[in-house]
Parts: sequence; C-alpha cells; structure tokens
Amino acid sequence: MKKIKKLFTSTQFKNGSFSAGIIVLVIAIVVVLNMIVSSLPTTLTNVDMSDTLLYSVGETTEELLDSLDKDVEIKVIAETGSVDTRIEQFLSRYSDLSSHISVEYLDPVLHPSVLTDYGVDSYSLVVTCPDTDKSTTIDFNDIIVYDYSQYYYGGNITEKEFDGEGQLASAIDYVTSDNTKKIYMMTGHEEQSFSTDLEDLIQKANMTTEEYNMLTDGAIPEDCDLLISYAPTRDLADDEMTALLDYINNGGKAMIIRTATDETLDNFDEVMKTYGMNMTEGYIAEPTRYYTQGRSAYNFFPTIMNSDINGDLTTDSLILVSAVKGMTLDEEEPEGVTLTPFLSTTSEAYEINGEEQNQGLYYLGVSAEVENQGTAASDTDAAEAQETAGLGETAAAEETENAGETAAAEETESTAETAELEPGRLTVLTVDSMIDTNITSSFTNIENLTEFMNVLTSNFEDVDNISIPAKSLEESRNTFASTGIWSSLFIGIIPAVLLVIGFVVWIRRRRA
Repeated sequence: MKKIKKLFTSTQFKNGSFSAGIIVLVIAIVVVLNMIVSSLPTTLTNVDMSDTLLYSVGETTEELLDSLDKDVEIKVIAETGSVDTRIEQFLSRYSDLSSHISVEYLDPVLHPSVLTDYGVDSYSLVVTCPDTDKSTTIDFNDIIVYDYSQYYYGGNITEKEFDGEGQLASAIDYVTSDNTKKIYMMTGHEEQSFSTDLEDLIQKANMTTEEYNMLTDGAIPEDCDLLISYAPTRDLADDEMTALLDYINNGGKAMIIRTATDETLDNFDEVMKTYGMNMTEGYIAEPTRYYTQGRSAYNFFPTIMNSDINGDLTTDSLILVSAVKGMTLDEEEPEGVTLTPFLSTTSEAYEINGEEQNQGLYYLGVSAEVENQGTAASDTDAAEAQETAGLGETAAAEETENAGETAAAEETESTAETAELEPGRLTVLTVDSMIDTNITSSFTNIENLTEFMNVLTSNFEDVDNISIPAKSLEESRNTFASTGIWSSLFIGIIPAVLLVIGFVVWIRRRRA
C-alpha cells in the first residue's frame, strides 16, 4: 500500500497527470471547435483564394439574394458522389446567403422516377419557385463549360469557363419574377446579329430575341417590349420610318445601334432628328483618352457620364471603342422630348471628315424619353375599320345617336387612360464596336458588355441587369499582376517573412 500510495504522490505521477489532463483538455477544445466550425456557413469557413474568385459572388448576386422574398428550391439530379466539388461548394454558398434557398440532392439511380418527374437528364439542376409555380433547368455543362476546339485534332477537351453564378442568378430571377421581356431584332437593312456571348447575357437577363422585318411581317407585334436595329447599312423605307415614329410616339421602346458607314441613311437620321439627335458625318478621334497600344486616336475610351442608365459603372470604368461616329444634340429639346446623354467624348475630341476637323464634345449614347401622344388609332382608321366590318348607314346613324350619350364618359375615360400611358423611348448608340467580339474577347478588363446590358435593361423599370459573365478556368500563372490579396499573402508575404526569420535565426546561431 505504501508503494502504491507513493506512486500516486510522486512528482513523476503528478507531472504525468498534469500532462494527461492538458492533452484531454486540448482534445476536448478541438472537438468543440470542430463542432462549432462545422455548423458555420461556408461563406465563413471557406476562403476563395482562386485568381478569378471562382466561388465568390458579386454585388449583383448579393442584391438579388438580399431582396429575395420567395422560396426557391434547387434539386440536384445526379448520382451520389459524382457532383463536381466546385458545383457543390457554390450551391452551398448560395443556400448560406439566403434562407429562402434550399438545396436537395436526388440520385436518379436510387430514385429513377425523378428523371421523368422533372423531365430532365442526369447531371442537371432543377430550380423551382412554389409561389410562382415556375421552373427552369440548368445542365451541368452550362455551369462548367468545356472547350472542344482541339478534340478533333488531338482528342483534347479542356475546361474553359465556370458559369455557376451567372446561371444560378438568372434562374432564380426567372422563377421568382414575371418580367420576361421580348426583344425584336429588325432585319431588312443589312443589320448584324448579336454575338453568342451577348445572346447568352440577354438570356440570363430573362429576355428573348426574335427577328422582325417591318416590310414583310406587318405591324410591330403587340408583345414587342423593345425593338432593336443593330448596325444597319441600308436605309429605312419611308413607310418603315413612319411606322417606327408612330411606335415610339405611342409608348414603344426602340434602340438604334449605328455603325460607321459611308452609306446614306437619311431616314434613320430623320428618326434621330425628330428627337433632337444629329449624327456626325465624320469619324471621332479622341487624343486624350486613346488606347496607347493601338497608337490611334480612333481607338479610345469614352467618358461614362453620370446617369442611371450606366448602372454601377463610373468614370473609372473602361469601355473601348474603335472607328465610330458621334452625335450632337439640338440646343433646345423638341417638345415632349427629354434627352439623357450617358456616353460621350471629352471636349478635346475631334470630328474628322476628310480634311475638315471640328473639335468639341460629342455624344456616343443618348436616350430620348418621348411623351406618349396616345394616337395609335386615328379617326380615319376607325372609320375604315367600321366600313370593313360592314356597318351600313343605319348602323352609322345609330352610332351617331348613341355618341351624344356616351361622348362625355368616353372623353373622361380616354383622358384618364392617356394620363397613365407610358412614355415612348428611343435609345441611340453610335458605337457598334462596343459589342464587337474582336474587342470584347481580346480585353478581359473592359466593361463593354456590362455597359451594353445596363443600357439595354434601362429600358425597363422592372428589370435589372443580372447578366453575370462566366469566369475563366484557363490556367493562370501566379504573377503579381493577377493575384488577389489572399494569393499575395500566402504566395509572397508569408514565405518572405519566414525566409527572413530563418535567416536571422541562422545568423544568431552562427555567432553564438
């Protein structure tokens, strides 16, 4: 007993007990910390250190999720364990950012009926909103985009882009909103077509496009939310010009994207002049904000003016254009028209027309809000419609007799309706090169497509620009030109500090 008692009272036992207690305490602390950390959202536990901020969400998405007031269900249709970790992590971030978003994984192998229930293939996301009963599907290949350009030559398929944020933000906005817009693209004047990248952004903003020829397709469709003529090089017919002016004057929205051409487009010019805008004859040269590598004042960065049309872009944002013409504005706005310029040159710019040079400020983007005249159906049209319908003299007499009784009521109703009519709008851009793929694909740090989408969506009060470009998955080198703060910290600062400390310790030991 004395030996046992001595064993438990010895200094060695006390030191060992203390060490064992410390170990148990540390293990307990680690377990508790792991439990606490595991319950935290991924937005706090996972730091995005990728060069392109692959797993982070931007301000547009944050605003969308903050304003979300409807529940959104995301069903991941894929075999268990086969979902790309990047997609899993991104979905986790979305669900952490909003309590209205829920994510559920459904294995089609264990539950084959899910494919027919949702009408999709495996490796898809089904985004639904019970409140609106709207649903949309996102294929995994639309999130992780592959490059097949080298497949037929070397059998190589490489990852090109990660579009998780753009696809999910667009899907959530679509299922929770009723604001799907229809854009008609004018044809018949040798107009250009939007690039694939721009069409993708338009679709992400929940807009659809369809071609429309004013001469062959008849009157402008009633479901037209915006009519666009993109870089026409042939002029409007007189009837087309009249129809376009009537459309705008009666609340229609139109957008003309002019291209620098030597062709005469008198009727397009006349439409612009009607609302106080005048095209320049010469090309615009900007000697103070030109692209230095291009070594030409015709390739320059326009001034982004202080206007809501430009969204969040500021004068520090860069937009690059090339070989464009400009506009001047009437000194006095036409009656019933309010002009809002949003893109311009500096006052040091020149209009170059042959040997003639005119210095001054030129506008590259202007929006004209037009007072709704409410004259879509004239008295002549009404009379012709009555005659076509076969109204005889008796019917006309009866209508005249009833007119006296209803005139006052109709006039009151008409006045009330006119007061509530939305104004028309004509937006003119003279910089078609702003959305030229030769520019947008070559410069990753410019805001050309963002600016264009801001201008496009500014036509609608109930639509925001939520078009988010995909993020590149191409290999990038760890150069200071492309590193973020976290990359700089872990790749440069911490290793440098450790090297200095190691060198100092080594010197001290050498001297000891």
